[in-house]
Amino acid sequence: MLARVVDGRIVKFEGHPNHPLNRGKLCVKGQAQIMSVYDPYRIKAPLKRTNAKGIPGEWREVSWDEALSLAGEKIKEVRIRDKRLLIWQKGRSKSAAFYDNAFGNASGATKLGHGAYCSDAAYRAEEYTIGIHGGLHPDFRHCNYLISWGWNLTNAGGNKLCWITWPRHFLEARERGMKVVTLDPWRRGTGPHADEWLPIRPGSDLAFFLALANVLMEKGYLDKEYLKKHTNSPFLVKDDGYFLKVNDKEQVWDLVSNSAQPYDAKAIDPALDGAYTAGGGRVRPAFQVFKEDVARYSPDWASQVCDLPAAAIRKVAEEMGENARIGSTIVIEGTELPYRPVGIMAYHVSQQELGFQAFRAATIVFMLLGAIEAVGGLRADFKRGVDKGFKALDKLRQIAPQHGL
Repeated sequence: MLARVVDGRIVKFEGHPNHPLNRGKLCVKGQAQIMSVYDPYRIKAPLKRTNAKGIPGEWREVSWDEALSLAGEKIKEVRIRDKRLLIWQKGRSKSAAFYDNAFGNASGATKLGHGAYCSDAAYRAEEYTIGIHGGLHPDFRHCNYLISWGWNLTNAGGNKLCWITWPRHFLEARERGMKVVTLDPWRRGTGPHADEWLPIRPGSDLAFFLALANVLMEKGYLDKEYLKKHTNSPFLVKDDGYFLKVNDKEQVWDLVSNSAQPYDAKAIDPALDGAYTAGGGRVRPAFQVFKEDVARYSPDWASQVCDLPAAAIRKVAEEMGENARIGSTIVIEGTELPYRPVGIMAYHVSQQELGFQAFRAATIVFMLLGAIEAVGGLRADFKRGVDKGFKALDKLRQIAPQHGL
């Protein structure tokens, strides 16, 4: 973002003319930041209470040195008394180097997240499930089938795309023929731009995605190569629920040697199904355990929970399986990559009681299809080198300090 200055005063914020994503434009939120610069009620200095708590506050302005010294002294007092009483809670996961690392390490405080507010549950679910820090959004450039989950496609940006870039990518995808299924109790402005609307009962999303997984497994829409190579699906699970480990390394059942082997052993073919004997007891691949558990979450069951027709739930699952084109590849910039053109858009919908688990269930659906970070599939972040526009963005970030960004 660039600032236009006239006679020493900022008169307008403008987008960087060479930015490959927003093409030099700013959304209304960016333009409105000028109000924060000259707002007469903006924070100009720290304030310190001068009267006792429990009655209307009276304050006096103090210097930053005094405020920081006071806060530091209070932190030291608590650390001496009982370090367990020192809690640090922050909002969005911004400036991690300062908030999560520098301040946390220096103060010794126990950091707490902020639960399911904003998109926090989505971020935690993705970190826990696939190890990527981000929400869920589609690769619009190649996606052919999109689930819009609790999101207004026409009046929002994505977790990695701004309010300008997002609609442009969405409209270009629609012009290519991308199908859109909206999963949302409220039709919103997405209505005219969706091919199908599923008015799901609020808070029942977890059941919906479990049912999708049920149908995908029943119909065999599974990217078994992806599951074997890139997930813990083959890891052997004991009846007590823990992974079978030998020398602290997870084991899989090798179909070549018909024996338990370390998951990273060479020339093995890990089993996804079945039950075996190893480590002195019965073991099953994690995929088998999951399959047995999900068998009870049929579309008929989910229909009663979600207030949606079972046929509609089954239809979405089967369409996803067909559109995923499991096993297909595509060449981009001279590189052959997995091609799974099914995606989902979800972000603040994680603000629900079971938001963390609902996001995990949605992610697992795309794991079954092998669509995690595949071309056209589910994206949690943008990888470099896949698109020329993002290569340009990398270069722009390198020169950004020269332009006041």
